[in-house]
Amino acid sequence: MKKITFSVVLLGAGMVCSLFVNAQSVLPIQAPANAEGIIRCAQVQHDNYLRSQDPNFDAKRAEVEKSIQEGVKKIIQSKKDGNPQTFAQYTIPIVFHVVYNGAGQNVTDAKVQAAILQLNQDWSRTNSDAGNTPAPFQAVAVDMQIQFCLATKDPSGNPTTGIVHKSTTATSFTTNDFIKQSANGGDDPWDVTKYLNIWCGNLGGGLLGYGQFPPISSSYGTVVHYCTVGSLTNPGTCPPFGYGRTLSHEIGHCFNLYHIWGDDGGACTGDDLVADTPNQADATSGCYSFPHTDGCTPSGNGIMYMNYMDYSDDNCYNMFTAGQKARCQSAIANNLMSIANNAVIVCGPAAALDAGINSIVSPSGIACSTTLTPKVILQNYGATTLTSCTINYKVDANPNTQFSWTGSLASAASATVTLPNMVTTAGTHTFTSSTSNPNAGTDGNPGNDQNTSTFTVAGAAQNPPVVDGIESATFPAGWTLNNPDASATWTRTDSAKKTGSYSMYMGNYWYSASGQVDELTSNPISMQSATSAQLTFQVAYQLYTDPNAATNWSDTLKVQVSTDCGATWSTPYFKYSSNLTTVTPVFSTAEFFPTTSQWRLETVSLTPYLPASTMLVKFRHTNDYENNMYVDDINITSVVGIEETDINQYVSVYPNPSSGAVAVYINAGDLGQADVKITNVLGEVISQASENLSVQQKFSFDLSHQPQGMYFINVKTPAGSAVKKVMLSR
Repeated sequence: MKKITFSVVLLGAGMVCSLFVNAQSVLPIQAPANAEGIIRCAQVQHDNYLRSQDPNFDAKRAEVEKSIQEGVKKIIQSKKDGNPQTFAQYTIPIVFHVVYNGAGQNVTDAKVQAAILQLNQDWSRTNSDAGNTPAPFQAVAVDMQIQFCLATKDPSGNPTTGIVHKSTTATSFTTNDFIKQSANGGDDPWDVTKYLNIWCGNLGGGLLGYGQFPPISSSYGTVVHYCTVGSLTNPGTCPPFGYGRTLSHEIGHCFNLYHIWGDDGGACTGDDLVADTPNQADATSGCYSFPHTDGCTPSGNGIMYMNYMDYSDDNCYNMFTAGQKARCQSAIANNLMSIANNAVIVCGPAAALDAGINSIVSPSGIACSTTLTPKVILQNYGATTLTSCTINYKVDANPNTQFSWTGSLASAASATVTLPNMVTTAGTHTFTSSTSNPNAGTDGNPGNDQNTSTFTVAGAAQNPPVVDGIESATFPAGWTLNNPDASATWTRTDSAKKTGSYSMYMGNYWYSASGQVDELTSNPISMQSATSAQLTFQVAYQLYTDPNAATNWSDTLKVQVSTDCGATWSTPYFKYSSNLTTVTPVFSTAEFFPTTSQWRLETVSLTPYLPASTMLVKFRHTNDYENNMYVDDINITSVVGIEETDINQYVSVYPNPSSGAVAVYINAGDLGQADVKITNVLGEVISQASENLSVQQKFSFDLSHQPQGMYFINVKTPAGSAVKKVMLSR
């Protein structure tokens, strides 16, 4: 709901404790029901129960919150060597206690497994309704990188399904945790330091569930009504709440997520301590149409009612945010690692035969030829040594090609497999590969068989100059965007520009996913005959954190070059911190929007990588949750000829922008015949002039009869060439 500064992280325990008491002690013990008598979640009321049992409850919670906020700041920090900390992929082992009174409450194993599948899809953003996330919120909707596995070993090491069925004489349960206690008709938890315990049963009074915040205690875990256990495709018995999303919501509390509106009863002062969730007045119910506004967010994109931490109907939920991910990751890293570390022990292979494609090496990203040589990582997920399997692969919706693999892969081992060549067309495609017939048998876990990658086959290599002022409505035009987390990435904006009306930027101010990489790669450029080449671009950047502080961070920017179609990359440009900033002061806690004077021209020599028949140029950005970064006026130029040199540095254009009169000044002599042409964005010559240069020369042009917009100044001499831009604005 707002960017959390370091001062918040360093709140003392007493102040944090006061925050919890003031925010929660005024709330009722009895959870309020909606118009249909449903109590969506009683997490706050369960906190009140725990508070009544433990006089140190608030102090313990305060310490956890402090550690999580400190952890969030560490998550968003980046190493100055360009190798920032990335999010871990956590697997959480779970045990599911089905406490039932009568056959109708005895949820089947199939239904539990469906609920866990839905949970994993929701938390990895592979849920089938992820596409329902409104476009303005898609930039912050993320894979939480947290998955859940039903335990295959109990605390004694005995085989288990991870599901316990326990008959009870109790007719219903409330928030007093009796469902977690065998002595009170429930079922005792398995070791809470090694397993995440989930209970389901008949919860009275219309209650659907409640979760428990860390720290780990004897009752740590979550509780859901038996009727909510299910999935979108295998629902429980209480629509619209039977699609498994109650569990996805309550598990969020177990990893320290608050309700999205901050539990303030509509006062607009509550805070879920997440920067990228809009301020919200109170819980919602049902399912609104986008956009939906309220008294706290009365305009714009409105509230995020589709967030799992709201109270919407199950089929309306579809997203967590990057800020919520940072809190959950920090909660695990600082408070729950004993559970996460136990997954490798108690969630062993579920099947003897289990093969899958772990990842795709190629094709991925840019492909410079329509002939592909696919490479995949074959993984043995099973307990039995893998000696053979069929690898299926295809491009787009074409029929599968099959490859018979033989070898020897021990359990958990992997191998890179090169598949026979295939031919496709220029454009963007999806490559899919999967396994079948492991050891001529049946795969015990088809869910991990398949993997996909997106790649773009570039057309014929283009000749320089490559000029991109980010003015085209198609973005990126002539470049390929790599956005691995499908979250915030390089975006065209009119909020700042050096010239023209647009630039591209990374919105780091609101992008808490520290360590995420976003790349923009050119189509292949023909540099076979070039004797020199260079890249120029304008950059604008300001830090959020003082670089002189004891602990500091920076987003980073690299320019990388490949001459072997992306197999290897060189890095001629790498800047961060004060070396990257373009404004004084170099840091500010306000969101950065540069003026035209707060940009810097960067020049990168590409000559060391010549000759190259297919040169790729890449802008590689690594996020550190600092401040916005902008790039404009990208120019890639070359000089052809044995004696030629690049004269771009000797050519200047003024005024720029211009109302009509344009002067082109060439600050060099003895260049020979100079041809100066002015073209529009369609490449049409608008005006031109020629002169034999023995001394410095100024060329004057009148463009007052031309429409407003971007124009290009092309200067060609026997000694070299240059390309400049000029904006007509009246």
